[in-house]
Amino acid sequence: MIKHKLGQGLDVSALSLGAMGYGRARELPDRAEMIELIRMAVDREMDFFDTAKVYAPRRTLNDKRYMNSLFTEYPRHIIFLLVMMCALLSLGKHGNVYAQEPKMLVRISEIEIFSQHLEEYHRILNEEAEASVRLEPGVLCIFPTAQKDNPTQIRILEVYASRDAYDAHIKSPHFQKYKSLTSQMVKSLRLVDMAALDAEAMPLIFKKMSGRP
Repeated sequence: MIKHKLGQGLDVSALSLGAMGYGRARELPDRAEMIELIRMAVDREMDFFDTAKVYAPRRTLNDKRYMNSLFTEYPRHIIFLLVMMCALLSLGKHGNVYAQEPKMLVRISEIEIFSQHLEEYHRILNEEAEASVRLEPGVLCIFPTAQKDNPTQIRILEVYASRDAYDAHIKSPHFQKYKSLTSQMVKSLRLVDMAALDAEAMPLIFKKMSGRP
């Protein structure tokens, strides 16, 4: 089998076996057939396999733990390309912003609103959130929520493709309008930067939401 250099020095087979269709509710629902195809590839000196958690439900052959278990009888090293699937195709024209996922900015805005302004604040906030996601490719999510038992306590989940995207957002006309209209409505504001513990789950969330009516 001809070898090619991958990345910084990994020698892999020129041919790769794509395992996207290997899993429940996929093109190859039969586990035995999947295992046989993978073993045939290995016997032909193929050592480059494309798999990822998001290709199929957990506990299928696309879980790398299951893939690893197939190769215990083979002495040579098997290389897995763990595809990060961070281009959110369900977001249409905004899909490519996930190419640099590690630079994402995830934030929760903790806001308290004076009760007499609550209804008007909701209207202005919702207009700003809708415009930001629709008009700005780098704004991936602005999701306003309020505490059920204390509706003056607002929490906004914000996800930006990068710090630059956030900087551009706060200079946008719709955000500047929001700030000027609500400046006297806000009793307190706290911005909490967050770190994603499972970044791979995010594309699945957006993909599920895109199919809802």
